[in-house]
Amino acid sequence: MSEVRGPVQTLAVSGDEAGLRAAWSTPLKAASGKLLGSLGVYRKEPGLPTLRESEIMAHAAQLAGIAIQRRLAEKALLRDDLSLMWILRVARIRSDQCGHYGVNSG
Repeated sequence: MSEVRGPVQTLAVSGDEAGLRAAWSTPLKAASGKLLGSLGVYRKEPGLPTLRESEIMAHAAQLAGIAIQRRLAEKALLRDDLSLMWILRVARIRSDQCGHYGVNSG
């Protein structure tokens, strides 16, 4: 029996209950080699993947890895932007409280 986790619920389904007879997975990796997840493929017939299926899985894993890395980078940039905005806001508040309203350039 395998467990599939979603954002709201956990669903436990056995391969027999789902009619699955074969399963393969391939790792999803970042360019650095860091493991990001895995891509699973299931089939109702027993057997190994064909060469073509293996190639498709490899390409899909590569694309998924790129997409995941991009999303993680976007989230990190947003987090950094929010942190910088907060720092600037606190600095402005403190500057206003001390009577400093800007930097004199000359």
